[in-house]
Amino acid sequence: GVFAFWKQGSSLARLKLHRISRGTTGEDTPSRPIGEVFRTEEGVGVQTGRGIIFLEELQLEGRTRLPIEEFLKGNPSFIGGILQ
Repeated sequence: GVFAFWKQGSSLARLKLHRISRGTTGEDTPSRPIGEVFRTEEGVGVQTGRGIIFLEELQLEGRTRLPIEEFLKGNPSFIGGILQ
């Protein structure tokens, strides 16, 4: 599996990324800060050093696995956050 850490204030929350997909933008150079979480017409994306990945399903450590839209209902500050 793929893991990331979400910076929340002064602490880090561990996330398991259960389902992700690669963006179809064709951009190989970052247009945003690496790790930034943002919303596009395609979904919820994360900027990487080589383009964008889209989050489809994830899980906070110790919590239930959720589709991204359900996750955002309980964690609206995730958009604009940084994954490490």
